[in-house]
Amino acid sequence: MKKVQAFKAELPERLQKFARYDEIEIDNPDQWRTACRNYLNRLDFVLKAVEGSFPKSEGIRVAEVGCAQANAGLKLAEKGYQVHAYDISGDYLEYSKAKYESGAMEWIPGNFLESESNSVYDAVLMGELVEHCAYPERIVQKAAEKLAPGGTLVLTTPNGARWLNSLPTFSRFAAPESRKALEVRQFGPDGEDHLFLFTLAEFKGLAPAGMEIIGSGYIGGSLVLNSTIARLLKSFPVFVFDGLNRVVAKTPLLNRWTCHNLGLVLKKL
Repeated sequence: MKKVQAFKAELPERLQKFARYDEIEIDNPDQWRTACRNYLNRLDFVLKAVEGSFPKSEGIRVAEVGCAQANAGLKLAEKGYQVHAYDISGDYLEYSKAKYESGAMEWIPGNFLESESNSVYDAVLMGELVEHCAYPERIVQKAAEKLAPGGTLVLTTPNGARWLNSLPTFSRFAAPESRKALEVRQFGPDGEDHLFLFTLAEFKGLAPAGMEIIGSGYIGGSLVLNSTIARLLKSFPVFVFDGLNRVVAKTPLLNRWTCHNLGLVLKKL
């Protein structure tokens, strides 16, 4: 996967905003930047979930749904997985293609919910997607239907129980009819387009029948490990900061109130 600095100058203006995300989150020259560490923490969770389920990549089919830049898909393709990247935004797919270097990767425009493809996958990835969907249970069910038996579904979402979160959590909209007004805002690409967030219990509640939860928890860094702490630790290798994030993610209450994201891994029975 190309670093954004290698091709940014060649991008049209409408794609430059995606390059700016990558400059901050994945290709930041300052790898101690907390936005970068937190993003890489989340990305690492997704990659390890797939590789843990399917250590041998040959013949393993992966769909990344709502892929945006498709960073997870691009990395998995380079490792030998066969990847389909879905997104409703043609601009995101065009940008992702500019990052491509190697591997079996196909970009598919359109709404995954409306896809009539007969493709069946061993793993489906949905990173930071369900909070943009008025009916997240429907897209999770669609993913389950697209999985082969024994397949893995990997989801991440912002942590709705985190301090400073001002959005309602999913339980407030438990009845599907209460979400009708949200339909006009769904599928937005940016943080301001979140419809609601999830607590860990609500997130786990999205698991459909026939799917087993094989992993769940807090990911994506913590409020307590902020830029000030990062500056104090800069004399150490960066993996020290990542290790502290893992400790916080396993610490009761501290994880619930301070971690930025949630992760969920489901297996099809």
